[in-house]
Amino acid sequence: MKGVLFVLAFMAVALFAGLVMAVLGGIGLLLLFPLAAALLVASNYRIGVVLLAIIIPLAGSVLVPKAEGLNPYTYATAAAVVGLMLKRFFSPEKMVWPPRVMIFSFLIPLLAAFVIGVPHLAEGARNMLKLNSELRFDTLYYFRQYVYKPMLLVGFSILLANAVSDSKRPERFVTVFGVSAACVVVYVIAFTLYSGVGWGAHRLVISKAGMHYNEYGQLFALAFGPLLFVAFAEKGFSRFVFGSMAMIVLIGLVFNFARAGMIATIVTVGIFLWRRKSIGVGLLVVGLAFIVVALAPDEWRLRMMQGSSEFGTSVRGERYGELTSGRVQAWIYLFPDVALSPIFGRGIGSTLWNSAVTSGLYPSASHPHNMYLQLLLDIGVVGLVFILYFYFSVLAVMRKLSNDSGLHPRLRAFFAGSWASLVGMLFLAFTGGNWYPSSEQAFLWISIGMAMAYWHRARQESPEIVLNPVSAGATEARTSALVRGWTGR
Repeated sequence: MKGVLFVLAFMAVALFAGLVMAVLGGIGLLLLFPLAAALLVASNYRIGVVLLAIIIPLAGSVLVPKAEGLNPYTYATAAAVVGLMLKRFFSPEKMVWPPRVMIFSFLIPLLAAFVIGVPHLAEGARNMLKLNSELRFDTLYYFRQYVYKPMLLVGFSILLANAVSDSKRPERFVTVFGVSAACVVVYVIAFTLYSGVGWGAHRLVISKAGMHYNEYGQLFALAFGPLLFVAFAEKGFSRFVFGSMAMIVLIGLVFNFARAGMIATIVTVGIFLWRRKSIGVGLLVVGLAFIVVALAPDEWRLRMMQGSSEFGTSVRGERYGELTSGRVQAWIYLFPDVALSPIFGRGIGSTLWNSAVTSGLYPSASHPHNMYLQLLLDIGVVGLVFILYFYFSVLAVMRKLSNDSGLHPRLRAFFAGSWASLVGMLFLAFTGGNWYPSSEQAFLWISIGMAMAYWHRARQESPEIVLNPVSAGATEARTSALVRGWTGR
């Protein structure tokens, strides 16, 4: 049956290609090339998942075309979804769906925050003109920015979870993670150095590479933890490969000059040393960090110590303007709006219609530079509780998987590093970041997608559920788990 369908599909594609070439001539090749690639992905959706893992961290870069609906991101996502549906249709295996906690504690609050925010769009549009006079802020833009784009990351994590579940060697996806991280770091460094600007001022050039340099700091910090843990868990040549990837990301963090990213990295390294409990490993890590810091330019050290003289000078926020880059004073301006709707907030992206922005007290940004304040403003105390519960559930699952002897050692180390990086991100969140999926969280959602493949195993909701295909007796248990997967238990 599959062979007949394949032949029919091939004949249909050939006929279509002939018609396109007959009508459009040579230009038709420009349409057929991405179509052929999409068909290749559809034939094996895991190819699309690997491609997306490389593209998503680079989605804002000049390397990925931005044409609406005609970019590699769109083609790869659509083709991978089709490929996954076809595979599930012709096999007894069921989909790996997101766990209940993600649906009820994350996705539903996200949609609710969008609905709550819609009535405020008129005020948001007026304030947006002050920030970007060329951008039209309407319902469609609001939906794309705060629902569609975040859902793409969630959708990718579901595709990845299925790909990991289907793979005979799921630990290879850790290698894909490392290659993706190294690629984006090399791109940012090459893009910046090509401009020829000096140290310090290069931060402005980094922000033109696709994301703000602080966002790149968070992106790199979320990639560093898993690679650090995996590097020390491997042996021989594999240790060299993953160690090199970790060093490339660390160099990217230093090059980036983002203090928040460095704070998250320090937290991650501290957790790593606490878990290893090895004097030798501790000395090696500290020694490598010392070398990196010693080789860093003087401007980097000045940047890291910026505003340190303000410690203890005053409790008034404005006196900490240099240390916090004005964040404390911004929080003082923005926080009173929490009282306008303390239970459910004023909608996702509500900083844009905050009273301080409307009055001109806070005209320079559309986010509060504090994820927890953003949560209170956007979805109130109820939303804050739900979202933090989701993140802590992810931490609990990753922690269990990192100690699961039934998993490949590389996967255990990867989940341990992902756990540490997420803790680092929650510290970083005091100075920036978003509570909803965004580009700078790409590596977090890769980690969540891989954890999703083993979620039921980690939660131990049924002794029969074993989603690791390489563990003993996995074939029978995995079939039982996947049959139950659609129920969300």
